[in-house]
Amino acid sequence: MIQPNAVPSCIPASSGVASALAQGSTATLPFLTPFSGASQRRYVRGIDYQPSVRKRKRSLGFLARSRSRTGRKILKRRTLKGRWFLTH
Repeated sequence: MIQPNAVPSCIPASSGVASALAQGSTATLPFLTPFSGASQRRYVRGIDYQPSVRKRKRSLGFLARSRSRTGRKILKRRTLKGRWFLTH
């Protein structure tokens, strides 16, 4: 069991955490509880792509590219570069 005025050796004595621990103030240090990791919210990345062939073809397909001026530029660039597949 940790004594109320004991500071763990892994925390430098000059840090504010060490002084708060030495004072016995645990209300100001909620992140030192054993369950603090469970209460933090984790953000998951990479879940925003929901594939749909119809939507992909509408926005990135050959006909969509050939309709607009910038799309024709993309087709021309990919042709000059020698891409095997110009669009989706």
